[in-house]
Amino acid sequence: MPERSLAGSRIRQTRLTKGIAQGVLAQSVGISPSYLSLIEHNKRRIGGKLVVALAAELGVDAAALSEGSQSDLLAAMDQAAAAHPDIQVEAYAAQEMAGRFAGWAALISAQQGRIDGLAGTIETLVDRLTHDPQLATSIHEMLSVVTAIRSTAGILANAPTLEPEWQS
Repeated sequence: MPERSLAGSRIRQTRLTKGIAQGVLAQSVGISPSYLSLIEHNKRRIGGKLVVALAAELGVDAAALSEGSQSDLLAAMDQAAAAHPDIQVEAYAAQEMAGRFAGWAALISAQQGRIDGLAGTIETLVDRLTHDPQLATSIHEMLSVVTAIRSTAGILANAPTLEPEWQS
């Protein structure tokens, strides 16, 4: 489905957001409500003159309704789906979702970007820990001291035979 076909979803979402009835909008631009319904459900293509008329009635820029601005968003959603092959997603519905629920689609995209960024940070830190001898030595020394303190505290807290001065 070409990007331009998302115009119907954007028209529907804008109309619903503004609280305009489908019949009222259709009559104001000179088309039938059933034809507008087909357009809104991406079953009919929409021409430039009709986009301009609908945009004027809805009080938005015509480019906001007709441009395929969701291509980056769709690519990010596809990438998110590919990153989780164990989760079954309805790939055929991605364009509809991006058109009708652009905010949710953007959230999915942003969350996947954050996950990818954090995975990259973890990979960098693991690589540094693996290949930086000074850092590895420092961590080993810190863990040794923490273990010694914990062992000593355990002995002192749980040993009933120690004299009180030794415990303090």
